[in-house]
Amino acid sequence: MFPRPAEVEASTPPGRDRAIDVIRITALIGVVAGHTVMATSTIRDDVFIWSNLLTASPVFEAMTWIFQIMPLFFFAGVAASVQSWTPGSSWGNWLMRRCTRLYRPVFYYLAFWAVTLTVLRPLLPVHVYEPVAGISTQLLWFLGAYVLVLAAVPALAHVTTTHRFVVAVAAVYGVVALVDAIRINADVAPSVGYLNLAMWLIPGLFGVAYRRDLVSARAALIVGLGMFAVNVTLVAFGPYELSLVGLETQQ
Repeated sequence: MFPRPAEVEASTPPGRDRAIDVIRITALIGVVAGHTVMATSTIRDDVFIWSNLLTASPVFEAMTWIFQIMPLFFFAGVAASVQSWTPGSSWGNWLMRRCTRLYRPVFYYLAFWAVTLTVLRPLLPVHVYEPVAGISTQLLWFLGAYVLVLAAVPALAHVTTTHRFVVAVAAVYGVVALVDAIRINADVAPSVGYLNLAMWLIPGLFGVAYRRDLVSARAALIVGLGMFAVNVTLVAFGPYELSLVGLETQQ
């Protein structure tokens, strides 16, 4: 039923990194499994109530630091995509090909839920049906962010040296910090926060660095530990909440 390792190796193009494929699949499975585990339901006074484990205990919020694997999807996706981009080619055609491959299974997913929700609509109470209908598409939010990052791959492809990589990552961090400082401390529209979708460029940049061997394993470990310390400090003394998964109560 499944091909042998030797057959997989023989059919793999020379430039393809199977580790990237494993990371992408693992990230997708992890996202689905994680959101499934987080969802809880209770019956209170004969009313069916949807809830989230993250609101139950800080322990669950802290666990999002361990199981936050969505950046791996962006890391692996850009690592694979930057290899397929040819400078001077049509950006629109290239992006369309990548999006076609990405969204083909999504259409099957949406078709499944369209049929399922049509069947469930007359069978479930409104207060049960609406959360189910909402969550059926809510988990696809990251695809929009991912397409924006894919659209930036031709620009990310210019990151060919360690110096450019460091400058690019620092620039994105600077933009994110500026946007957060404005939206947290000033009376601005909540939609300003959407500018920080740019932060998904950071794991993408690390994907480029991995693909082009711009950062050594030792340097990556040092940077990772350093940024972990920075994040802990921002949560402990700054304006940020513990959970790395968005909650309604967060800023």
